[in-house]
Amino acid sequence: MAIILIGVGATIAVIAMAGLAIFTIKKNKKRKYSTVQQTEDIHLTNVLEGPRQLIKHRMCSSEAEVWPQMDTMLPEVYNLICANTFFVLHELLRIQMISLPVFWEAYEKIDNPSCSVFIIAHFINDGEEKCQGLLNMIHAGQDMQTQLLNTLNYADKCSPTLNPDSAHPDIIVSGDLKTATWTRNPQPYCDHPDRFDYWIQVMSRENFSSGCHCWVVNVAEVESHRVGVVYGSMQRRGRANACLVGFNSLSWCIRKLNNNLAVWHDKQKTELDVNKHPCRIGICLNYDAGILSFYNADNKMLLHTYYARFTEPLHAVLHMWNGSLTLEPADDN
Repeated sequence: MAIILIGVGATIAVIAMAGLAIFTIKKNKKRKYSTVQQTEDIHLTNVLEGPRQLIKHRMCSSEAEVWPQMDTMLPEVYNLICANTFFVLHELLRIQMISLPVFWEAYEKIDNPSCSVFIIAHFINDGEEKCQGLLNMIHAGQDMQTQLLNTLNYADKCSPTLNPDSAHPDIIVSGDLKTATWTRNPQPYCDHPDRFDYWIQVMSRENFSSGCHCWVVNVAEVESHRVGVVYGSMQRRGRANACLVGFNSLSWCIRKLNNNLAVWHDKQKTELDVNKHPCRIGICLNYDAGILSFYNADNKMLLHTYYARFTEPLHAVLHMWNGSLTLEPADDN
């Protein structure tokens, strides 16, 4: 009997200790969350101290409603810009609310928080009208799909031609320079410094160093592909990453492989979640604004957008396996 009582007592003790441990863990978690939240609040207060001082200065000299509104919404405005910095920045440039020099000054800030504070301070300093314009744009809830459709309305609808001197020997370039076809019989091309000698790729003759241009690649007749843009300075010789589209800092592409769709830049992959693979991929390049978008050309739905500061002329590029890729002009509407 004594043994049983001892056993029961031990069990109760274990349960009590476990309950105390769980209570302690929950209490510590709550305390930890509270500490993190306080740290975040303090950080936000410190980050926004400069803009708040600018707003207070404006409120002393103006009774415009925008200043108390901006003061109240400041954390929300900051967080939104910080989470979508490059999109907001490009939208502001598109609707001409900032100049190109201001755009690049903001773009080159070391991180999103610094860039966000710079944008907010710039608009506060610019006055009531510009600050109200920033709030209106944020309220409008623009998104990257809208950005694409707006860009397509004024972009140059072009159709680049292929450069046979850049074509890998396993590629046949059509007479109109629009279609690249993979072949099992290597072509007797002459040696040329522009030619890819390992990766089955071909570039366009034309390059783009300014303006806004879009074109379409018909990918319905190919098993796997990479289509995108590259700097003309990208290496052509050998099997190194420096020569493969999407695997270096000089190229951007969308790739289909094993029924998966993804975008690649500098060996960084972003998987795309699509219900059905597009038969025609549109490429929209706004060189001056640093926007490169891939979209489904059949329904104009955005697939992915890159934001970058382009420093060299860009060429269209095709990489394929077992099939054909054809360059087409983008649709007018």
